Amino acid sequence: MTISFGSSGHSGSESHHYYRQAAAPAAADGLDVGDLWSDTTANAVKRCTSTSPVTFVSIEGGSSAHDLFSATHGDIDDTDTPADDEVLTYDNASAKWRAEPASGHGTHIASGDDHLEAHDLFSAAHTGDLDDTDTPVNKDVLTYDGGAAKWKAESQIGSKSITIEDPTSSEDISAFFTNSAITITEIRAVLVGSSTPSVTWTVRHGTDRSAVGAEAVTGGATTTSTTTGDDVTSFNDATIVADSFVWLETTAKSGTVDELHITVFYTIDP
Repeated sequence: MTISFGSSGHSGSESHHYYRQAAAPAAADGLDVGDLWSDTTANAVKRCTSTSPVTFVSIEGGSSAHDLFSATHGDIDDTDTPADDEVLTYDNASAKWRAEPASGHGTHIASGDDHLEAHDLFSAAHTGDLDDTDTPVNKDVLTYDGGAAKWKAESQIGSKSITIEDPTSSEDISAFFTNSAITITEIRAVLVGSSTPSVTWTVRHGTDRSAVGAEAVTGGATTTSTTTGDDVTSFNDATIVADSFVWLETTAKSGTVDELHITVFYTIDP
């Protein structure tokens, strides 16, 4: 089936054709640049961009799979090659989404400029390079998984560190303040010292800095490592509410300890 139609935005009496068929229209069919072809085999609408050779480019999501980084999306820089753990970031100067290293900020995707039909980013339309089995939640970012060659929705991650020189056995030092709810996922501690150094410490959090606060690990943890550090991944209260202070206390020390360094890793809650 072929239908002629006027092309809005063109001057004069210029017209284009709309073809609905399984095989691509040929130049002998009166094909012109700008003509539309509804490919009933691929279930996609395509636009003619050249008549010699005859070339069609898909311009809508449809139900056929296509990569996120492809010419199908007018507002994505399809010259990019995403790497592991990169996120989509909007470049206002070029009006393009680009794959860049994560920097702790959230991103979102608008519908592509060249689409005739709107479709969700997490849909079968993007099974080429996007994990459409994911269900994004608030504040998630798109992160590229190099192993699976897929973009996935994942929680934003962050970390904060504190270093205490010549720590005593009774330190009580503020580490940071968070205005977003976060969940601690890991704490790594390491010492600089000699003569079998050891420090027992605990991380507390709460909205009132003058209060006792909640302990991430009840009773705290003891660090003796001066090399790769001691890792804590099991917690009694890892959920820190919004507008909370996070502080570090020490309760015991032995040996010669020149420095105590602690890094808190966390995800930003929805």
